[in-house]
Amino acid sequence: RPLFLCLNPVTENLVRYIRTMSTQKVDQTVNMWMEVIQLGKEPGVTDLCQGYPDMPGDKVARKLAADLILNQSEENYAVNQYSHANGVVELKEALARFYKRTYDVTYNIDNEICVASSGTEALYASFKSLLKPGDEVIIFEPYFPWYLPQLKEAGATPKVIRLEAPGFQLSTDVIKATVTEKTKMIVANSPHNPTGRVFTEEELQGIADVCKRHDIIALSDEVYECCVFGEHKHRRLADLDGMAQRTLTLGTASKMFSITGWRVGWIVGPENLIQTVARIKSFCSFCAPTPLQYAVAGALDAFTNEDIHATCSLFEKNALALSKALRDMNVDVMPVEGGYFIIGDVKHLEMDAMTFCKWLASTKKVSCLPLSLFYVDPSDTRISTLVRFAICKKQETIEEVCRKLHQT
Repeated sequence: RPLFLCLNPVTENLVRYIRTMSTQKVDQTVNMWMEVIQLGKEPGVTDLCQGYPDMPGDKVARKLAADLILNQSEENYAVNQYSHANGVVELKEALARFYKRTYDVTYNIDNEICVASSGTEALYASFKSLLKPGDEVIIFEPYFPWYLPQLKEAGATPKVIRLEAPGFQLSTDVIKATVTEKTKMIVANSPHNPTGRVFTEEELQGIADVCKRHDIIALSDEVYECCVFGEHKHRRLADLDGMAQRTLTLGTASKMFSITGWRVGWIVGPENLIQTVARIKSFCSFCAPTPLQYAVAGALDAFTNEDIHATCSLFEKNALALSKALRDMNVDVMPVEGGYFIIGDVKHLEMDAMTFCKWLASTKKVSCLPLSLFYVDPSDTRISTLVRFAICKKQETIEEVCRKLHQT
């Protein structure tokens, strides 16, 4: 079987698209993705490459979905048919309640909320609807790998600002220096994938000040909003003064409820932006899976602060345990404040990241991936020793990984 076909469907789509952008750097990225994903599929290897939880997901959501599909659809056939392109009313109402009780912000369900088949689709529809060829968009690297190809598909020009290891802090001065008269959008992601940074209020305020001064749209990718560690706090960019009318906020059930295969996401914001995004979104998948929308609505209403704390606590414990095991191997581990991943630096082991990934999979039976996959230029020597591990796993999985790492 070809190696390409061993990838999961989401990664396959990314690889297929990137392959159409035939450059030497892109080919290198594709080959690296294919190789590291395959490492995680080898017999006996514990896969910490990709950010999917190895747990069944939110029980309320699963029970509701099963009942809807098997039982309620006998009385209401519409449960298993197309929904409104922007989402079922019940889910939009549940989202409005979630944002009100969690952040004390109000969204109109008729024109300020759009449900999509995943946050990735909402992101794509936002870029395609709001950008035109020649528009510049500021993103921060390392970045979610879908940003770059989706921006190029929209005809926009990415302007990439690097967040430097080990702290990955955001510099307002660099943002100011990067803005031109062509800048149309800034994409912010906090908690950040892949670094685990949670942007401070000062960092977010810096983005807000630039957006307001230059009349720039902000797209705030907040899919990890419910996964923040310790004393750190998630802050919404849209809640800063003067930002509500220019900010789109991205969310997803995938990360909130550990159901990454359901592909139910959403985007919220001002009517003029949301309605523009919704028109393009309806020409993508048309609607998210209808019964899963209803199930996510019920899960949102049942979601409590205790649920959020339980997930955060699990992943934070995983991060601490795995970080210690890696440090015992002489791997430097970056501070982590939230999200699904931790970053390590293997420079003391006298290996580059890809060599380390292969060595780890073959000798310790644990897989990770080079952080360079999240940069424009994966061959940059400044990032050649950085690796990423997923921590969104059961405690038993991380404990087993730590045992493997400690074995001689």
